[in-house]
Amino acid sequence: MGKAFPATFKNLIALKKLVLSHDKEATIFPTASGTLDKQSLGLGARFTALHYPATEWAMVHLNKSLVGNQNSIPRELIYDVNEMLANNLDMIPFPFIGGEIPEGHQGTSVEGMTHCSVLSKIKTGFFRHKLPWGFNADHQPIGGKFDIRENELVRGCVFASYITFDISHEFLLNPFQLDDPNPDNNKIAAWVAANVPNSLLEAVLQDVKEAGVEVTAEEYKKLLAYVWPAMKKMKVRDAKYKKAREAAFGEHGSRATTGRCRLMNSRAFPPLPPSRPFSPSASGWRCRFSTWRPRLASRRTASTLTTTDFGT
Repeated sequence: MGKAFPATFKNLIALKKLVLSHDKEATIFPTASGTLDKQSLGLGARFTALHYPATEWAMVHLNKSLVGNQNSIPRELIYDVNEMLANNLDMIPFPFIGGEIPEGHQGTSVEGMTHCSVLSKIKTGFFRHKLPWGFNADHQPIGGKFDIRENELVRGCVFASYITFDISHEFLLNPFQLDDPNPDNNKIAAWVAANVPNSLLEAVLQDVKEAGVEVTAEEYKKLLAYVWPAMKKMKVRDAKYKKAREAAFGEHGSRATTGRCRLMNSRAFPPLPPSRPFSPSASGWRCRFSTWRPRLASRRTASTLTTTDFGT
């Protein structure tokens, strides 16, 4: 007879460590391994509990790994249930509809979605097929008014294997705007010289030339002045994800780091071609996969799981 334990978020973290200690190739939990390291198809989890058995069925019958769990956080999912109960949720700018929408408007939380997607893999027996599957914490806001809550966003998304960074919020605060009809090019050039490493300037410019894109010196520096503050904040968030994930999962915290994270440019400018892993001293828009931190306090989970459910 197996020992039952509450399916809390804290126990889910412990369960992942136990499972991966027993089998490093287990696919109960999301990862960026297998074919997901190079390509993926994200399926938005709009119907939550109804969604996962359907995506699991599709992956098994197609013999294809998919990002079978994807939602925008905090736009669609509440990033912290306690914050919701304390009435501390905010509005999210949503320029695609020309307005704002409330955080977590889909009516569930990232913790709840994590529980549901993981436990479903056990209930349906999906894990026996050894197919990797992914979890994309989509549209993670970088900068702007979200600076004050980035630690909470990191904690809530500890199980995600992909992330889409949305740096548009930092763009809104940048004094150098791309659509400025009368830019002060001297001021922009001085800012770039003082803030952007020269090695980066040369490396990115080389990428641009190799891509066959013609750009003037003024246009190039204007773009860098617009993007660079957000990129630096993204690197800070990236470091927090890595440290937090390692704190939560120990030696298994870097299991999904072979994946890639995408960068959302908010359609404000054409993206430069991806080349090298992003760092302050290297060019390219693609960065190494970020790692995460857990929300150790779990809430509102009534189901239980027994160790005998894993079978033999």
